[in-house]
Amino acid sequence: MEEPAAKKTVWATLRSFSPATCLGLAALLLFLVFCNIDTVAVRWWLMLPLAAAGCGLFQWRRTRAAPGLETRICAIGFYLLFALFLLRDIGLSNKLADLLDTVNNYKSQVDQATSEISRFFGGAR
Repeated sequence: MEEPAAKKTVWATLRSFSPATCLGLAALLLFLVFCNIDTVAVRWWLMLPLAAAGCGLFQWRRTRAAPGLETRICAIGFYLLFALFLLRDIGLSNKLADLLDTVNNYKSQVDQATSEISRFFGGAR
């Protein structure tokens, strides 16, 4: 009489994945952590290569992994990381547009103050 197969735990399933898939999952988690950091340096110099590496690893493993859970996780991870990158880029673009509006506002105030000063001293002669 055959014994029933033991159920695989989540950790056993994760250990059976390729190291490339695990690295892709780690890149996805790091990307999510860095989404909460608001410095421009982290956004561009770290998150862009992180997203590219994660998407590349997921795509590479998705085409080479045996059909099953790992392939589905790689596909979901790829699309999720790509969508997060686009959303993050859109958010950054909005913040850059707000920054540009603020700079233009200050510039117009300085120009107005400069013209008032020039008019004041130019009219005194």
